[in-house]
Amino acid sequence: GVEYIHSKNVLHLDIKAENILLSEGCRAKICDFGFSVQRAVEPVLWDGGTPTYTPPEFLRTGKRGRPADIWDCGLVTMFVL
Repeated sequence: GVEYIHSKNVLHLDIKAENILLSEGCRAKICDFGFSVQRAVEPVLWDGGTPTYTPPEFLRTGKRGRPADIWDCGLVTMFVL
């Protein structure tokens, strides 16, 4: 899902366990695109999202990009395990 939205130049910017739904076939679906942005240029200045999922580069620069969505996916995986 993340690879697909990134291929469309969309940054979700708030991936967390609460924003991942499971279908009847146990397929993960990303939801809640309320903080998402469609950008041709990144990273973007950002002040939203969930503090627990804040990536290290944001703490240094105040910007988030595709790597932030990947960071969030890693945290979701860690929390699920």
